[in-house]
Amino acid sequence: MLAGLRKQSTVQTLQMLSLVCMLSFFSGGAAADDDYSQGLTSYIQGDYEVAQEHWLRSAKAKNPKAMFNLGILHEQGKIGDADQVKAERWFKLAGQAGYAAADYHYANRLINRGAPQTEVARYLRRSAGNGFYPAKALLSKILGGDRLATLSPKQLGELQELEKIDTALELEDTSDQVRYLTEDWIKTRMATGWTIQMLAFKEEAKVREFIDEHELHRSAAYFVEHSGDGDLYKLVYGSYSSKALADQARNSLAPALRAHGPWLRTLASVQKIIASQ
Repeated sequence: MLAGLRKQSTVQTLQMLSLVCMLSFFSGGAAADDDYSQGLTSYIQGDYEVAQEHWLRSAKAKNPKAMFNLGILHEQGKIGDADQVKAERWFKLAGQAGYAAADYHYANRLINRGAPQTEVARYLRRSAGNGFYPAKALLSKILGGDRLATLSPKQLGELQELEKIDTALELEDTSDQVRYLTEDWIKTRMATGWTIQMLAFKEEAKVREFIDEHELHRSAAYFVEHSGDGDLYKLVYGSYSSKALADQARNSLAPALRAHGPWLRTLASVQKIIASQ
């Protein structure tokens, strides 16, 4: 019944959603937080064995996102002892600890190998119960009469669009204190991903005014680039796992945003600028 997704959406969803979801901060204890952040830095730098060491310590301190990231390291084959069984064990542990994205990710793995619908739904229900919107959407497709194996390309595209937009840019903290996404958010994105360069401003107040005017608080971030001619505050939009997805998002921007000539760039290039400041 779920065979259609195995070939058409699951692989892309795993690459797009899970990697983005994994690179965000967890509000646990100070020690767990510190190890998690150091592991994230090591991962971005390509030091995967070091990242594993940090995340193992963070996971022992019951940080569910560190557990999930350990699963990703195994799944991607980034470490010497990479093992798909261990990957799934970490995903399950993260899900049991309440990390909704882990349950959703694991459910997609089950779909990919043709597991029974009841088993898939079990993990989607828990993910949805923890407030993860893509799990709610996918569960609705499974249980609401839409047979996933017969979804049209348009329907699959709509579901993927929900996944990449509604979750990739979801904030951990939606309080007024986190009104603008800045360099800290950019540094947590997947270095191999893509973003959309929007505009550059000479004053921080101006970039914030632009964000306010176009209501981009949850979809765009800015960083500062220092030069001999003065600082520039550069605005980027979104975090995407591929250039094709970033280009699709650019073409979907409101006319007022497209008018400024947005262009695509790798997140690694942005992170390099931030690191060099």
